[in-house]
Amino acid sequence: MAIDQYIPTATPLKSGTILDIGGSKLENATHQALTNVLAKATTTGTPITLPDEMLYDSTGHELWSQIIYHPDYYQTRDEISLLDSNGDDIASYINPGAVMLDIGAGDTRKVAHLLRKIDARGIDATYVALDISEESLARNLKPLTQSLRHICCIGLWGSFSDGMAWFTRHDALVNILNPLANYTKHGTSSMAGAVAAARTSVTPEPPQRVLLSLGSVLCNDAWARAVSHLEAWARTLTEPDDFILAGMDGHDQLPAHREKLWAAYHFDADETEEGTMVASSSSSSFSSSDDLFSQFWCNGFTHANRLLGANVFRPEEWAVRGAVVPLMDIPRGLSGGACHRFIFTYTGVAAAAAAARHGDSAGLHLAAGQTMDWFDAHKYGPELVREMCGEAGLVVEREWKAGQDSCFYQYLFRSYGSGSARGNM
Repeated sequence: MAIDQYIPTATPLKSGTILDIGGSKLENATHQALTNVLAKATTTGTPITLPDEMLYDSTGHELWSQIIYHPDYYQTRDEISLLDSNGDDIASYINPGAVMLDIGAGDTRKVAHLLRKIDARGIDATYVALDISEESLARNLKPLTQSLRHICCIGLWGSFSDGMAWFTRHDALVNILNPLANYTKHGTSSMAGAVAAARTSVTPEPPQRVLLSLGSVLCNDAWARAVSHLEAWARTLTEPDDFILAGMDGHDQLPAHREKLWAAYHFDADETEEGTMVASSSSSSFSSSDDLFSQFWCNGFTHANRLLGANVFRPEEWAVRGAVVPLMDIPRGLSGGACHRFIFTYTGVAAAAAAARHGDSAGLHLAAGQTMDWFDAHKYGPELVREMCGEAGLVVEREWKAGQDSCFYQYLFRSYGSGSARGNM
């Protein structure tokens, strides 16, 4: 698959093309973010929060794909069930010529269930997969380009901020990706006619923007940060037909959902549960473990060390503890909200020895007991999702639930005051 720099053109891109919108600069940006985090932890003693980008290099994506399709990882199974049961209804909101941006696309086997529903309706549209891994994009776009007849599949190699900037550009959506958008309004009847119109004085109307966040990407954060992210993405919706399709795990009632949440993140680990029903936890070293999450963490450490140019993060010097806890930052008067956390604790040599071993170039002097948060998974039920959307200037127009025994939902968000226009049926 071709990897292309952003070049303005009125010619539609070939399905399978990957555009570099900042991906080639990600390593430098991630290295800077990592060193900033470590410098702050060193000078203030605050807990470390490693950038999520550490986890999702090419190897990390492959490990994550294995995790999400594990039988005990209920989220993927519930998401697919929801899309299979409600995909036709969801697809009816997609207009001809729509541009669908899938943020943090990763493994596209889930979204393929929805894309097939849209494709079966004969809707010409463009699916745009945004990811920080070029290799993952190439690997995951290939089966889509081979199976979809009406949907052009494009990859964007870059960060969330890169994708957001791209998605707001009228020329990026109309002149580059999809000159067939609204081509019937200009009296043309083919892609060739659409390209010809795009090259003349006719100014195509902006296509429908659809933001896809099927796997709890947008809302999966502490309350204030989640609202802030929603607000930012909401500003990309400029037309009445534009909307966000967001998945959210609503298993947020403790202690009722606690056991199910725990099992989803500890299916292979040799761990025992301790503590109360609300916030039980378990600690273990993961350096010699072969469970999938341990491999995921070890690969993240390897990625961090590669960027730092030093063997700073050694798995054998860290213990990991899981915990299912209630969220304490939700608005007063609302109930629910849960989070599964992985908490890492440094168990290696004391600070002075660490400094001597790692040197100042790594920018990290660890003390025994130093903690690190990585990969928190937030859960919000429908009441909390509606409140969050309201704070972000969005309204929940529709919601779909993944069956009687599940609390996983897909929501259709629109900008407040958009008129809640429906797509073409």
